[in-house]
Amino acid sequence: MRGVEFEDGMVRRLLAAALVTAVWASPAIAHASPALSGFSVSPSTLQAGGHPDLRVSTSFTEPATLQNVSLHLPAGLTANPSAIPLCSRKRLLANLCSPATKVGSITVVGVAYGLDLPVTKKIYNVRTRAGEKLRLGVPIIGSYSQPGIAAELPVTERPADKGLDLAVTGLPSNVGGIPVRIKQVSFWLKGVARKRKHRKTVTRAFLTNPSSCGAATSALEVTLHETPTPLTAAVSFTPSGCAPAATTAVNGSCSRSTAIRATRSSSFGRKIKRRLAGMLKSQTGAPIFGTYDVAKLICRDVTRDNKPEMIVLLQCCTVSTPSPWAIFGRDANGWQPVFDVVDRHHAVYGKGLRVNRAGDVVETLPRYKKSDALCCPSSLYHRTTHWNGSKFVTRRTA
Repeated sequence: MRGVEFEDGMVRRLLAAALVTAVWASPAIAHASPALSGFSVSPSTLQAGGHPDLRVSTSFTEPATLQNVSLHLPAGLTANPSAIPLCSRKRLLANLCSPATKVGSITVVGVAYGLDLPVTKKIYNVRTRAGEKLRLGVPIIGSYSQPGIAAELPVTERPADKGLDLAVTGLPSNVGGIPVRIKQVSFWLKGVARKRKHRKTVTRAFLTNPSSCGAATSALEVTLHETPTPLTAAVSFTPSGCAPAATTAVNGSCSRSTAIRATRSSSFGRKIKRRLAGMLKSQTGAPIFGTYDVAKLICRDVTRDNKPEMIVLLQCCTVSTPSPWAIFGRDANGWQPVFDVVDRHHAVYGKGLRVNRAGDVVETLPRYKKSDALCCPSSLYHRTTHWNGSKFVTRRTA
């Protein structure tokens, strides 16, 4: 894991002074060994899959000289760097980044002569390098006429659980022989970026909460110059608002009731909600979503493994209304969609879905001319979905 990087090779020994700018440490006196007195990771919303502002804070029992800091955010808490424009390195060094590129701020509280001296700096989105998920830039000293000093923090993503790791390494214990002691470090990152476009406010998610409702744990490890033993801490928050887990009902036999339950609890159902949202008007007693119901159910082995699949066609309203359909296979976790068609412009004509003698799924689809009414297409054509031994492939036929 890489740590903070700097534009100027001399900057590392100036970092502490640059971050707290006005911190003047008192003459060396005896200090108790510092320990962590607080560590928190607080999202502004606990909604699973929501987009929280994130606040992280750590504090010490005694002012400490930091050497290395590693922060491991919860599994599934992700960032989307493309949601916020980038600040160029030139503008970062000159402290001239556009407000649109700001992602948050950092506050460092130093101690001098018994006084707490807080300094806050803005954090900007800067261009990533190979292997990084995100890169955060903090201008420390700089102006238009005299480019100065900036720190850049690489943020990496753990492949195993998609969590984010941040690291600061090699911090100096003193500047010009003066010890630099820190009492507290905190930062916040925004969850959503907003901008005005054509008189409307456009929002894009920058941070996203874990989608599951288990404990979301963050871990902190701090190494001080005062002691070689790392200080560690962990905290958790629990996202809420998750959809109920699928029940064993999806393990039933191939039937209409099983098809309804499997559709509701699967990715097939989520696609219908997402892609056909405008057509899901409520109707009393509708079994699935809005006015959609099971129009046709076929229980046949179409993968040639001697295990029947469940083929479900949903329809509603008129002949031109999209008619999503899916092929469900059954495994240890119950019925799961292995192929589906969910398209706003795709409508099976009538109940024209069947399995032919070769075991392929055949759709009957309308072909309209400009003068045709929706009820009465000029002609029909067929589309075949075939299992090739590893996946389903579709081809159009006459």
